[in-house]
Amino acid sequence: MSIFKISELSKKTGINIETIRYYEKIGAINKASRGENAYRYFNQHAIEQLEFIKTCRSLGFTMQEIKAFNQLKQNPNQSCVIADKLVASHLAQIEQKIQQLQTIRALLHTMSNCQQDSVDKCKIIHSLQFAPTLIEEGIKLSTTELEAIR
Repeated sequence: MSIFKISELSKKTGINIETIRYYEKIGAINKASRGENAYRYFNQHAIEQLEFIKTCRSLGFTMQEIKAFNQLKQNPNQSCVIADKLVASHLAQIEQKIQQLQTIRALLHTMSNCQQDSVDKCKIIHSLQFAPTLIEEGIKLSTTELEAIR
């Protein structure tokens, strides 16, 4: 079985050394064994754990959700209902973010290309007065509706 120092683990996984230490500290990966020199030594399983975390993080899962997935992995015979619920909840959050981003995009489209001769007539400045409320509420307005606000 291969043994890796933390620097080697970092190179193999592409994960920063401090991040690996953090994951170890919060229990997201198994504790490393320590040599007489106090160096951390990790095995192949640590690489697998870090790759799993990296995949989950790339999908936007929180560390709390990743820890829940890790707990589920420890009990392979149990139902995957909890995993389904975690994914469904995360998907709902993603859908909400997409709606918010669509609102921001529509607002920015209406704001672009102002071409006014003074700031007091600037549609960008005027629109920015209303933007926080629209974004916070996540209102999906059409370009025509956003133009009317201006």
